Amino acid sequence: MVFSTFIMLGVLWVARADSNELDPPSYLVGYVTGDTSIKLSWEVKSSSNNTVFELRWKIGDNESSMLLPGSTGTITLKNLRVYTQYLFRVRTGTVDGKWGAFTKFTSIWTPEGVPTAPPDSVTAYNTSSFSIMVFWSQVPNRYRNGLVVGYKVCYKRADIIESVLYCIAVYALGIEIGGLKTYTPYWITVLAYTTKGEGPTSKPLLVWTDEHVPSAAPKLLSFHPTSLQSNFLGPQYLKSTLTESCVVTTSSTGSGRGRLLTIL
Repeated sequence: MVFSTFIMLGVLWVARADSNELDPPSYLVGYVTGDTSIKLSWEVKSSSNNTVFELRWKIGDNESSMLLPGSTGTITLKNLRVYTQYLFRVRTGTVDGKWGAFTKFTSIWTPEGVPTAPPDSVTAYNTSSFSIMVFWSQVPNRYRNGLVVGYKVCYKRADIIESVLYCIAVYALGIEIGGLKTYTPYWITVLAYTTKGEGPTSKPLLVWTDEHVPSAAPKLLSFHPTSLQSNFLGPQYLKSTLTESCVVTTSSTGSGRGRLLTIL
């Protein structure tokens, strides 16, 4: 009877020893060490060549894992996604395949990055001789890499090689650019930015401001009954494509009747 009791106590002691060996670490902590790296640490109760740790991490429904020696209580994971929530947990096991329970999940976010794509559906059209309207959609969610805090609309004249580039910060999904030169081509681009920096620009759009009336009249040099000589407008005065010119004359006989010449 006494011998049986000793056997039972021995079995219970071995079972308890195995249970302690496979208990999950009492803590699992982590912190960000870079835009795409996280350092994790956990408790190592007793370093042993017979034990291993399994580390698992999740992004949404996708889970990855790795095995580490039982003497290891820290690791730095690199090449992670920016602005992403990672869920980590760890458990203790033995080299012969026995496993204990996992720790609770530890949640860590990687820092924001810059957008890796421009805004979607950028469109632009003129609304007058002096203004252009620009609209766009948000950057696709998987390319934002953070909270988009604003957009930058940039424009410059397309008819001058070394033209000045102007940019406007916008906090909506559209803007009307005013104060432009009449009947002039402009390149238009849009980009998004986070607190970390700017993303790539959209494909440039070429947009012309609308036509307008000429700002000066042609200069009449001489006129004869059978001939007409005039100096037409230079390009600095033409605010559109000149399609028609009219010349009005009056009779020199004093009859009060004049003639209208239309030159196409």
